[in-house]
Amino acid sequence: EMAAVWVFVVAVEENAPRWFVCSGALFGFSVASRWCGVVGLAVCSAYALVYYRSVVRNLALMAGSAIAVYVGSWVPLIVREHRKANYLIAANTFILQFHRHATTDPRPGDPWWTWIVRFDLQEAPMELIANPVIGILGLAAIVFLLWRRKPLLPALYIAHIMQWAILRAHWSHYY
Repeated sequence: EMAAVWVFVVAVEENAPRWFVCSGALFGFSVASRWCGVVGLAVCSAYALVYYRSVVRNLALMAGSAIAVYVGSWVPLIVREHRKANYLIAANTFILQFHRHATTDPRPGDPWWTWIVRFDLQEAPMELIANPVIGILGLAAIVFLLWRRKPLLPALYIAHIMQWAILRAHWSHYY
């Protein structure tokens, strides 16, 4: 997703269709590995629509390539298991229902809003975002970027964190 965002910024600066296609393909790979990649794709699309109205056609290319790569990522499984193409719809419906009706603990760990005040040892390197020092520096970076009128990265961060605050079960936990 980080590479997709980087290529998206290049695409917006150059207003070049090929970069939008590349960004969409990278977003497709991101969504294929974890559905939370949809959040990045949605935020970048909304950002472009608000700040760069001239790229609407290119956003269609980005969305189309993201969908094509996502669907393409299922082809090896469909071929290996000798499934029909409609399996793609059935499998994705299952994933969606899995998240909507998760019977396991849908919120592992502490609530997201307690991360900033946690001073105990983290269980995994991925949880460094829960480190208070990193959290405070990250919040300072968001304030700085908003002050400099650069809202893309703060919007991406806020949209990803809002998943923890809003959603009952998190789609990012299904591979």
